[in-house]
Amino acid sequence: MTQRLVIECVGSRGDVEPYLGLGQGLREAGYDVIVATHDTFSDHVDRAGLSHRTIAGNPDEIVRTAMGIRWQDSGTNPILMAKRLRDLARPILDRYLADTQQAVADADAVIFSALGVAAYHVAELHGIPAIGAFLAPMTRTREFGNPMVRFLPNALSHTAFEQTMWQFIRRDMNQWRADMGLAPFPWNGPYRRIVEEEMPILYGFSPTLVPRPADWPDFLEVTGAWTRTTDEPLDDRLEQFLTDGPAPVYIGFGSRSDQNAGDRSEAVRGALRMTGHRGVIAAGW
Repeated sequence: MTQRLVIECVGSRGDVEPYLGLGQGLREAGYDVIVATHDTFSDHVDRAGLSHRTIAGNPDEIVRTAMGIRWQDSGTNPILMAKRLRDLARPILDRYLADTQQAVADADAVIFSALGVAAYHVAELHGIPAIGAFLAPMTRTREFGNPMVRFLPNALSHTAFEQTMWQFIRRDMNQWRADMGLAPFPWNGPYRRIVEEEMPILYGFSPTLVPRPADWPDFLEVTGAWTRTTDEPLDDRLEQFLTDGPAPVYIGFGSRSDQNAGDRSEAVRGALRMTGHRGVIAAGW
């Protein structure tokens, strides 16, 4: 019987797109793949040939609110970022958790992104495997520090960032676990248990960009980037640009609503002029 995998990915287009590539690969390997994400991305899921289930929230609208802009302007302050992310998510949290329970209920296993972590708890409820799938390093290592906590030694910086994020959601998450009949996590969160249980984690980035740290355990796998295959045509002007010269550098700003877009654009143009490269710039939302 075909195993059903539910991939829960929450956030912006950039938080979702790689998981469509991952889903396509898993489908080709023989799995029944369902992507649980926001309705605003349902067309992208369909075009990838995957099934879709709804997770509450419209990230395009959320990041354009005053609160969303404040969250994006948190810079490298992990406390501000964690607090503002919690405040941003709180209005839709109950619907998000309810949608996750419904999306995962009939799965044989779940794969979850960094913001789709609710699927981990529902997997525990149903006694099915959970697999983390992340786009940037989130596991402790002595080889490099967490970029949000630059003032501490490498290994300690990861612990500090984990605890900053966990403490701001601990009360809400443990209440939700209690409502489901699950035991609350201890004050320092789920991290020790995840390591002790050797929960598989996939990292969807190139080891050329971030070489795999030697102190990462064997149940972590750096797979390379997950890229969706598509037959959607490119814009005619972009197609012409690509054929008119050497391969360009891609520069993207994701879903950021930048208040200093003009300055950033000029900095990008200056960098391209200095290096002699052509560029394709994705300006973001």
